[in-house]
Amino acid sequence: MTQKEAIFNAITSILDEHDIEFEPKIVSVNRYLDEDKKAEIVELVVKGFTNYAIDISEEAEWMLQDKVALREFTINLLSYWIRRDPRLNGGIYYV
Repeated sequence: MTQKEAIFNAITSILDEHDIEFEPKIVSVNRYLDEDKKAEIVELVVKGFTNYAIDISEEAEWMLQDKVALREFTINLLSYWIRRDPRLNGGIYYV
């Protein structure tokens, strides 16, 4: 699974667990995410990386052995895709 899809799937999964209805491309997901939910999303994605369910480049594979680095990478990845993915940012397309 791509990192983009993993982030999207983790966000929608956590929002579903909290009974939050999210409309992709309509509203920014930031409206629904507090620090606790973001932490849950990060943990879910970290598990995906360590279970080899999420694609990671050869150059970054070393992070699978360094949990602190992997967690920091995932936090940054979450922020990146919330800004860049139109499904998550309210429909804004980046070129």
